[in-house]
Amino acid sequence: MLIHVSDRCIRCGRCKAVCPTSIIEMTDSKPFIEERDEGRCIVCGHCVAVCPEEALDHRLAPLKEQTKMKKIPAAGPKKTRTLLRSVRSVRVYKKDEVDRKIVTRIADTARFAPTGLNSQNVIFLAVMERETVQELSRRTMEWMRKASASGAEWSMPYGKLLSEEKNAKRDPVFRGAPHVLIALADSSSPYGTDNACMAMVYARIQATAMDIGTCRAGFFEQYARAEPREVAALLRLPEKRIVGAAVMLGYAKYTYRRLPDRDPLRIEFI
Repeated sequence: MLIHVSDRCIRCGRCKAVCPTSIIEMTDSKPFIEERDEGRCIVCGHCVAVCPEEALDHRLAPLKEQTKMKKIPAAGPKKTRTLLRSVRSVRVYKKDEVDRKIVTRIADTARFAPTGLNSQNVIFLAVMERETVQELSRRTMEWMRKASASGAEWSMPYGKLLSEEKNAKRDPVFRGAPHVLIALADSSSPYGTDNACMAMVYARIQATAMDIGTCRAGFFEQYARAEPREVAALLRLPEKRIVGAAVMLGYAKYTYRRLPDRDPLRIEFI
């Protein structure tokens, strides 16, 4: 049996209402799932989390493994807004390395990002060695040079970037960040890349809360999409895994003292 319902159940029907696959049914006594429908469960745990009496338990999403909170959300709207506005694209880093425990904490938070059908199919790869980061940058630059030389219209912006890199002798790919955090997507999943990108949003928010600078590694992502086999061989990726999203990671060299404004909100209601 997939779910167990105790005598504390008040038959409020909340578990049935929130079930994303609509497999929970209600009787006069309690909620239940037909055995034939159990395979459709995506193990999201919503039914357990929404129960006000802790009366429902799930074999694959146990009540004991869920974190109880007095107030949701834990942070108020003002603090949340300020944190989100504080997520900056850091492009100047210190040389100091980030402790692996901190990187693990960032990735561990990112794994809670929503995924299509609760597939939870994102794997994280933390590139910690500077030599590997530099090699990824070098390979990306080589690809950009070839793309620029081809004359393709989409590669036009690379020309100026390559010129700046040559003159300034700086890394335009990872901006001197000591590490790169990569979210590996499941290439066989229609939600793979979207899941990876969403996970990186969570990672950047958690990193900001821990005073770690991040920036989307867009040029590397473009190279990885264009040359997936080369990147897979270089990073020794598992089968059917591709780079879904990547961010630079490190301590920001400078402290930002203000939160810049953005264009006015554009929203329509219909």
